[in-house]
Formats: sequence, structure tokens, C-alpha cells
Amino acid sequence: MNASVRHSADDYFPIAISLLLWGLATPLFKYLQAEGCDPFTMAFYRIFSSALALTAWVWIGQRSELREALRQPGRYLVLGAFFVTGLLAFICGTYKNSATLSILLTRATPLFTLLLSVIFFVDERRLARRG
Repeated sequence: MNASVRHSADDYFPIAISLLLWGLATPLFKYLQAEGCDPFTMAFYRIFSSALALTAWVWIGQRSELREALRQPGRYLVLGAFFVTGLLAFICGTYKNSATLSILLTRATPLFTLLLSVIFFVDERRLARRG
């Protein structure tokens, strides 16, 4: 590590907000479930608000990358379909499980991601062997 790099509190603010929002997802889903909200409505509003925020951020800061991405819509639509499918599975799963099990599964997502990436991607296997 380079010892001359200094971080300010502003460097950690986006990370803190992301962690807060990520950690509140399961309790929020459980609350909305108790209020009678169905999983597809929850997924729609979560994806729609995320898409609006991401679009605004890209529109303001990365217009050239946005133009390039718009030239290849198929590539991003497939990724979006995978995301929507995973989110719907997650939200529907919270309806079938207790809050404790839902939170445990949510917290295990990075572990499952790592394991599946090592299984399916050769590059990840090489990195895992180097350790």
C-alpha cells in the first residue's frame, strides 16, 4: 500500500450510504409484506428508483459512456434481466422464509457469489489458486 494516500470522510460517505441501504432491504421488505405489498410491486419500485438514480448519475457525469452503452442495448438488457430475476427471487424468498433466515441468506450472498464465480469462471479459479 502507498502510505502517502490520505482519505477524507467524504471518501467513505458513499460507502456508508450503500451499506445502510443494503442492510435495510430485508427489514423493509418484511415491513412492506406485513402491510400487504406484493413482491412484484416491491421489485418494480426498487428497480425503477435505482434506474432513475443511475440514469441521472450517468447523465450528469458520464455522457460519453452513456452514448456508447446506448449503441449496444442487447448487452445491457441481458444483464438487467438477470438482475430483475435475481431480485424477484430474493423478494419472493423473503415471503416464504422467516426474517432471520432471510437476513442470513442476504449476508451470505457474497460467499455464494465467490463460490459460484470460482465454479463457473476459469479466471477466478486461477486467482483462487494464487491466493
